[in-house]
Amino acid sequence: QLRRWRRACRQAKRKYLPFPEKPLIYSNMPLKCEYSPLTLALITGKERFRYGSVVYFNEMSLIAGSKDIKSEILNDWLLRFFKLCAQETRGGYFIIDTQSPQDLHYTLKRSLSTYYFISKKIWFPFFNVIFLRENLLVDGENTVAVDTQTDPQDTVSEGGKKWYFRLIRHKWWKFYDQYAYSSLTDDLPVADEIIKGKPDSLKVRFLVRCKDVLKALQGGSKNA
Repeated sequence: QLRRWRRACRQAKRKYLPFPEKPLIYSNMPLKCEYSPLTLALITGKERFRYGSVVYFNEMSLIAGSKDIKSEILNDWLLRFFKLCAQETRGGYFIIDTQSPQDLHYTLKRSLSTYYFISKKIWFPFFNVIFLRENLLVDGENTVAVDTQTDPQDTVSEGGKKWYFRLIRHKWWKFYDQYAYSSLTDDLPVADEIIKGKPDSLKVRFLVRCKDVLKALQGGSKNA
């Protein structure tokens, strides 16, 4: 994107035209490079992205999960946001990641055709080798399924899949903190009680159920 922007700047300089906007990286998590925070005003359309920018959503299913499909307002926003993001940024890119594609919102999965699954990472001096699998999202009657049947031509056509491998330098893995969300619990007391088990005391003494968790979250009971 920056190379395209520099080329457009050179053309604008020769023709005495105003320089285009410099693309930015918008991210909802801190990055070790120049980026712009992905704010609620941007997400809700009260502000716009710079043209040609890259928008990055980390852990997308936390923002738009499969259980949120009952909200008509959210459905309408997701459809407009994802369908028109590339046009509103005038050629920008929208990148998301999640631990489980099946947990993504239905509207988001309908907007995608394929996704990349990182199946393996191998460490080498100076770089890592990552193996990617391109999977096709198949639209069913009431859901969007992931079809991973092997295609004879080894392509993603007709529900197939395709394998890739990429070399990534080690420094690129340092541009973000892979444990960034640990800040939500870093300040909590550490549970470090150690019990020495005995052969005659291996029976379960209590059972934590969902209603117990709900009551604790609502402040109705203390931790066991």
